Amino acid sequence: MLSEFPPKLVRRPLTNPNETKDKFYEDLSCVITEVPRADKLIILGDFNARVGRGGVSWEGVIGKHGVGNCNNISLLLLQTCAEHGLLITNTIFNLPTRNRTLWMHRHSKHWHLIDYVIIRKRDRQDVRVTKTMKAPKRLNIGKQKDSNVKQLFTDTLEQRLDPIVLQGKDIEEAWTALRVTLYDTAMECLGPSTKKHKDWFDENCTEIKQLLEEKHRVYKAHLTDPQVSFKEGQTADCTEHHPNEVAPDPGFLA
Repeated sequence: MLSEFPPKLVRRPLTNPNETKDKFYEDLSCVITEVPRADKLIILGDFNARVGRGGVSWEGVIGKHGVGNCNNISLLLLQTCAEHGLLITNTIFNLPTRNRTLWMHRHSKHWHLIDYVIIRKRDRQDVRVTKTMKAPKRLNIGKQKDSNVKQLFTDTLEQRLDPIVLQGKDIEEAWTALRVTLYDTAMECLGPSTKKHKDWFDENCTEIKQLLEEKHRVYKAHLTDPQVSFKEGQTADCTEHHPNEVAPDPGFLA
């Protein structure tokens, strides 16, 4: 996984923005080349490049759902992607504009997309539109206080760990095997957590209902008071002529 942030192309003394831009993409290309072809590759970054909707011109690099028009800076990004067989995933899903873009220009009101998630084209099937991710079930760790359950968990885990051969395995494979065995055994022996947040409203329902009824009763009495219109008129008149000296009467508002 690479995180990229190209330098802003601002003219400075003794510097050439084009040289800075070319140097960045040369370095990026070298880094991509060093990644083994068999490995998955994910490039994340604010490239400040607008690739637009050129799905036909850059088929395989841009999808059919780009945003806006391309700018000059985008050419090097597109060429780099084409050279290394990369796909800009932000442009392959037909989503609402606000979900495909980063920000809206406050004057033109145009949506812009300059942050990209770039992968190898062959890994296209791994990309999904995901708004939420379901978390694994929590373990009922409270059952560990039961000595019988605790002993069952210990014995079962020992039996399942014995057949697992970790020596000679890749570190990721060994960790995955250990993690899955530990979690599955704990879920089987302890079970999922069933604890839920206590509903405070039900316990206080009667008290809340009484308060609401009292509030409505006082409000109706306030509306039917013949003096209300007179008091409101007097308050508005005084506030208009003496705005800094007159404040509403708390008793009246209550």
